[in-house]
Formats: sequence, structure tokens, C-alpha cells
Amino acid sequence: GGGDQLLRSLVERIQHVLGPREVLGRVGGEEFVVLAPDSGLHQAWALGERIRAEVEAAPLLLDGHVLGMTVSVGVTEAAPGESDVTALLQRADAALYAAKRAGRNRVVASGDVAPAALPVPA
Repeated sequence: GGGDQLLRSLVERIQHVLGPREVLGRVGGEEFVVLAPDSGLHQAWALGERIRAEVEAAPLLLDGHVLGMTVSVGVTEAAPGESDVTALLQRADAALYAAKRAGRNRVVASGDVAPAALPVPA
């Protein structure tokens, strides 16, 4: 159905932005996780912003209707030697909900509104 087509289109757009070592997985109905093993927090935030911009820039034509899509992105990084994936996902989830509370269609890093060295999207 239309919902499946939307999700497929979303996955294609996210994968279009990812590098060869970055992995996309689905963790819920409309929630996805991207693992970026070579990225620190700033690089991961920038990747989230590229994903956000890619999704927003390409409306989907569905049954003759043009549908715009946006995503909210929560970003975190593993501490050196950290192996607790559950805690990592909880931090990313908290950042995701902060992005949603801040008005959606944005990227929020855990413990920060956005890395200071990067511009905040308008």
C-alpha cells in the first residue's frame, strides 16, 4: 500500500546518502537506525543533516498526489570502549525526541542542540 511505498522511498533516500561502511536498520514502524562506525559526533550530525536534507528535497508521487516527507534525527556516539548498545540507542532515542519536540525536520545530537562548529538549519 501507500505506507509501504513511503517507507521504501524513505529507505532509498537514506541509503543514497550512506557510505560503504554505514548501515541502515529498521527498529520500529517508522523508526530507523544508521550505524556509522567511522564517525564521531560531528561527522554523525553532518550525516544526519545530509539524510534530513535528502529526504526533504525529494517529494514522492503517490496515486497522483505529491507528498513531501521529512525526518527527525537523533545522533549520539559511543564512548571509547563502550559496548552497551542499549544505552547507545537510548541516547539516540532521547536526541530523536528532542528533535521532535523542537519542531521536527531537524537533527539533534545527544547532550547538545547541535555541534557548535556546524550551522543549525533554518
